[in-house]
Amino acid sequence: MKFKKTIIMFFVISMLISSTSCAYTNDEGTITKNTIEENTLEEYSFPEFSSIENESILEQLNCDYIVPMSYCHPLEWETASDIYPDNFIVFYLVKARPEPESKTEDGLPNYHQEEVESFIKQYFDVDTDTLRSAQMYDAELGVYHTWGIGNVWESRVVGASESDDYLEIEYEIFAELYSGITNVTHGYGSVLLQQNPDNNNEYKFISNEYHKLPLPESTVIGESY
Repeated sequence: MKFKKTIIMFFVISMLISSTSCAYTNDEGTITKNTIEENTLEEYSFPEFSSIENESILEQLNCDYIVPMSYCHPLEWETASDIYPDNFIVFYLVKARPEPESKTEDGLPNYHQEEVESFIKQYFDVDTDTLRSAQMYDAELGVYHTWGIGNVWESRVVGASESDDYLEIEYEIFAELYSGITNVTHGYGSVLLQQNPDNNNEYKFISNEYHKLPLPESTVIGESY
């Protein structure tokens, strides 16, 4: 199942060369993936998005971007400013898989603030103050404490396309078993990313569009008395 949607991306035309910011606007209205394909802006022209068909690449895109992104709530986030601060820290744990610097007396792992923050900023347009507003942040020690993370939902990439340094990934969020029901789809979405030359051309998240589906009612497994 493949879903085609318009990905909203705002940008200031004057910053096309100098910025890789996650939110772009202009005076003429919203510029979408479709207008990137169709419009030529005086000095700048954008080639059409070409589809990525290789299944191995699609699976790798899921592992590299969609799986860690699926921990960023609410899933309906449109730009990085919509994401809860603590979820950026979880993204760091899932994406970077770091070794803790130390542990608290209670056994919680510590991660140094500069390491966590610099990593996250390579993938999202988020400032330090926002990250340090997370409940996981310990200002006294200058570290992020983390505890167990988990996710009942899984992800899969159902399509992708690329144009110059832009990448669009279409994905589904699902669960093989949810409240006694098998193969439940939570929703589907598209995320737009742009290559970050300061991060070995890894992609940085620009915008996201997610459509949540109604969840089925719970099913009782076994007999009830």
